[in-house]
Amino acid sequence: MPVVRLAQYSVLRLVLPIPESVAAQIHVGQTMKVHVQALNQDFEGKVSRFADALNEQTRTMETELDFENRSNRLIPGMYAQANFSIDQHQAVLTVPLEAVVRAGDGGTVLVVNHQNVIEERRIQLAQDGSSRAVVLGGLVEGELVIIGDRSAFHAGQKVIPKEMDEGAPAAEGNR
Repeated sequence: MPVVRLAQYSVLRLVLPIPESVAAQIHVGQTMKVHVQALNQDFEGKVSRFADALNEQTRTMETELDFENRSNRLIPGMYAQANFSIDQHQAVLTVPLEAVVRAGDGGTVLVVNHQNVIEERRIQLAQDGSSRAVVLGGLVEGELVIIGDRSAFHAGQKVIPKEMDEGAPAAEGNR
């Protein structure tokens, strides 16, 4: 058992698990805000380093933030909620996550062409939101994609498409 414990609290380090979908957008020197509920206060820190590799079980990347703490208001062990901004795209093409089968940086979707025949199409993806994926290429606005159980469909199959309302849940048998 130690007699004396020395500690420096003027700079504190926070280790965050960053989700895979935004890990590529993290850079050393980037600022992030955290909210410490116990103090009801926001603090701004800078990314000092990151793992540059994903944890295969959690699909996250460990990222370290350093915070100036000259006032010693932050105490090791306090809980913090991190907020950071990622690249936001204006007027981008997105598809529901249920339409995409992921494969590396891209994926595939089933598209209904002008002859109402299904085609499997490779697409390039940027990032996933909570319910939609940003499409960088391989698909153009206005094309119809199949949402839901892909096992009921195959390339070359002729279908009668039914468009769905954006807010409506997918119904069984909608093809």
